[in-house]
Amino acid sequence: MSFKRLCQFFAQLEKTASRNKMTEILAELLKKSETSEVDKVCYLSLGRLAPLYAGVEFNLAEKMMIRVLAQAYDKGEEEIKKKYKKLGDLGDTAAFFDKRERAKPMSVSQVHERLYEIATESGEGSVERKINKMARLLDDLDTQSAKYVVRIPIGKLRLGFLDLTILDALSWMVAQDKSKRTEIEKAYNNRADVGQIAQIIKKKGLKGLKGVKVGLGVPIMPALCQRLPTVEEMVKKLGKMAVEPKYDGTRLQVHYRKQHLGAVKAIFTRNLENVTHMFPDLIEALPKEVRVKSVILDGEAIGFDPKTGKFLPFQETIKRKRKYQIGETAKEIPLKFFCFDIFLRKSFKI
Repeated sequence: MSFKRLCQFFAQLEKTASRNKMTEILAELLKKSETSEVDKVCYLSLGRLAPLYAGVEFNLAEKMMIRVLAQAYDKGEEEIKKKYKKLGDLGDTAAFFDKRERAKPMSVSQVHERLYEIATESGEGSVERKINKMARLLDDLDTQSAKYVVRIPIGKLRLGFLDLTILDALSWMVAQDKSKRTEIEKAYNNRADVGQIAQIIKKKGLKGLKGVKVGLGVPIMPALCQRLPTVEEMVKKLGKMAVEPKYDGTRLQVHYRKQHLGAVKAIFTRNLENVTHMFPDLIEALPKEVRVKSVILDGEAIGFDPKTGKFLPFQETIKRKRKYQIGETAKEIPLKFFCFDIFLRKSFKI
C-alpha cells in the first residue's frame, strides 16, 4: 500500500465521529493492507512505530518540529510559529506551507523505515540529524501525507481510537461484525501487540490465534478489578474468600530469564510501557531473589523509608517513575516488590 493511500484513510477516520463507522473504515484499511505491512499500518494508525512495550520514542518536541518545518519549506521559524499559533496544529501548518505539486511515490514500509531511523538516532549530534532527516522526508511526501507524518512524532495524530478499536476492526474484517472480538482479544491479552495479532489473522485467519502464547519480553495485558457497589454484593459474587490489605504502590510486571539461557530482564507498567531502565534496583535483585530459570511476575512495588523501613505513601513511590536522576532517586526511595501473580515457564513460548 502506498503511504499516500494510508493517509487518505487517515483523513476519513479523522472526519468520522461514529465509532461503528470508524471500525468499518479500519476494517477496510486492514483488508487492503498487505500481510507484510499490516503490522506497520496498525502502529502508524495509532501514532506509533512499534507496540508500546518496545519503547520506541521519537523525542521530537514541538519546538524541534517547528525547526523541521522551517527547513523543509524554506521559511523562518517565526513565520512557522505564527501560522501554528493561528491553526493550532503542526500538521495543518505543514499542509499550509507545502506547495509541491509532485511527490515521491513511497510505500507504507518505506515511510515507516525512515521514521524508525529518525526515532532511533542517538548520540552526539542526534538532534540535528533527526531534524535534517525529518525535513528530507517531508520533502518527499505529498501535502496530505506530510500533514500526518508531522503529527506522529509529536504524539498528536488525532484519529480518536486505540488498540481495542483495531481489535473490533479485525473482527469486522473477517466476520462483518464484532462477533469475533472476544476471541481476538483473548490472543491480544496474551501478547499485547496489535500489529502482530493483525499479521497472524491476515496470514492464517482466526485459527492462527490458537498459537499465540505468553512470551518473555512481551507484556501480558493486566486483568483489572471490577467495582461492585456494596460489600454484600462482593460476598454474594465471590462466595468463600480471604481478605487482605491492598498495597498502594505502582503495579509492575517483571519478566526474567537466567543469563545462561539468554538473559531477559524487563519491567512493564499496567499500560504496557517499558520502564526497565527506571528500576535498576529491581533488575539487580532478580538473579539474587528469583530461583527459577524463567518467570513472569505481576505485583506491586512500594517505596519505603530506608531508615525506618516503613512504607511510603503512593505519592512518594510514584516519584520512582522518572527518566532522569534514576540512580539517586533509587537510593532515596528504595522499593519492595510484592508479587501477587506468577506465570510458570511451561506456559511460555521460548
